[in-house]
Amino acid sequence: MQVPESRSSESSTPVQNCNTRRRIKTRKSHTKSRNGCHTCKLRRVKCDEARPVCGACSSRGSLCSFPEPSEHTSTNSSTNTEPHPSTRPSHSTLEPLEFDVSHSPGPVDDSSARLRDLNMCDLRLLQYYLLNTAKKMSLNSERGMVWQRVIPDLASQNEFLMHLVLSLAGVHLLVEKALSECQNQNNTDIVSDADAVAGDLNKPALMDLQFVIEHHQKGLRKFQEELPTVSAANAEAVSCGSFLLVAFAFASLRLRDLGSLTAESQTVHPERPRLDWLHLIRGLTIVVGEHWHTLRQSRLRAFLHYRYVNDDWKFHPQLSTPSLPRLNHYAPRLERFSGGAYEAISNLRTLTTNTASMGTPTSMDSSYSCLSEKQDIHSRTIDVLEEMYMRILHVLHFSRGEPDIEASIDIEADMEDSAVTSWPNFVPREFIYMLHLSEGFGASEGMSYTILAHFYLIFALFENTWFLKGGFEKEISKINTLVCDLGDSQLGLLMRWPVEVIALE
Repeated sequence: MQVPESRSSESSTPVQNCNTRRRIKTRKSHTKSRNGCHTCKLRRVKCDEARPVCGACSSRGSLCSFPEPSEHTSTNSSTNTEPHPSTRPSHSTLEPLEFDVSHSPGPVDDSSARLRDLNMCDLRLLQYYLLNTAKKMSLNSERGMVWQRVIPDLASQNEFLMHLVLSLAGVHLLVEKALSECQNQNNTDIVSDADAVAGDLNKPALMDLQFVIEHHQKGLRKFQEELPTVSAANAEAVSCGSFLLVAFAFASLRLRDLGSLTAESQTVHPERPRLDWLHLIRGLTIVVGEHWHTLRQSRLRAFLHYRYVNDDWKFHPQLSTPSLPRLNHYAPRLERFSGGAYEAISNLRTLTTNTASMGTPTSMDSSYSCLSEKQDIHSRTIDVLEEMYMRILHVLHFSRGEPDIEASIDIEADMEDSAVTSWPNFVPREFIYMLHLSEGFGASEGMSYTILAHFYLIFALFENTWFLKGGFEKEISKINTLVCDLGDSQLGLLMRWPVEVIALE
């Protein structure tokens, strides 16, 4: 009789059963805890919960972070309850991602020391530059692309350039907001651009001017630190800083007289024209000139190429006619300029040759040799002025005659391509020195400033370029005040034309 199989298995000896039970290992008892670090939980290892870094993370060199005390609910609720799809994510689902940085190249620094809070004012200025300022820096498409793409890219790699970009955007934002608020006022009085900026600048809604100035000064200091080490490697960045500083120098003229707006300050002494920007621009262009060939191959090459920088105007004697009839429907300022530019140059030359008869006891002209030297300086300066004026007249002569705003912008774009705003780089250095009124203001000094006012008129013709518009009208007015106070009738007649050209329409 066979024994059933089941009964046979049950008939195992007690010794066999004892040996089987003896082979089963028992786990070491420990207290369960849900307060271990996130890294140990992910690795499914026991965490000793040592803070701030547990033992396991310390030995592995891993990041160690612990959950919040209130992060976990009771065991029953966490295991028996399904989360509703519409409930908010718990803290445990918003844990930081784990990154293995133990083998990353370079020294491992404290990451918290490298992180800084976002400066919302800086971000606002950067956004304004990208969306507004960069698009309005040039009427030439190629140079416009440099302002919009190349300069932001360079600024992202050079801190001093970023400061200069933000300062330029800040000035633009201040100017545009002030003008916008002025235009929204129901005021029938005619207000100039410069007066509008001065009147509304201190409103709380506007970006703080001091904040903008700080960015400019930080960028300028770091720019100066780069100058001694300029080479082919950093010539592009340093030259970019030069262009940004030049634009800021032009634009800031509209905002720099805020401390002298009261009637009391204006009656104490006549306002003196500002000359510091002139020295700044002349110094910055030296940097560009020293690395001209390198920059011609760089992304900034569009800033060095101007189509109408030539002597073609010398082959068109008709430019000497009193006016250009095709400009009857253009901007009144351009029309007035074209009607008197050639005569203005002629009058300046005539008066320069008669410098010897202009001496007064209060002037610096104490000897014939000094008079002759200054006469030569004035003559060479007028040569530069004539070339710039003739370039403009040459552009106007070949402009199309449609009476619309697009035609005026096209004319201004061609004037930009004639590089007439580069005149500060070509006037004699001695002429710039003569503008400093350290020994009084006489007839010879009055002649120097009268010539300067005629140069300023070139900038005033750029009515569609925001950083030039509205900045030099007031400077011409300051010069006119100085000349009128001198009481010289001949100089007064010479100043009449620039004042008439910039008259408010």
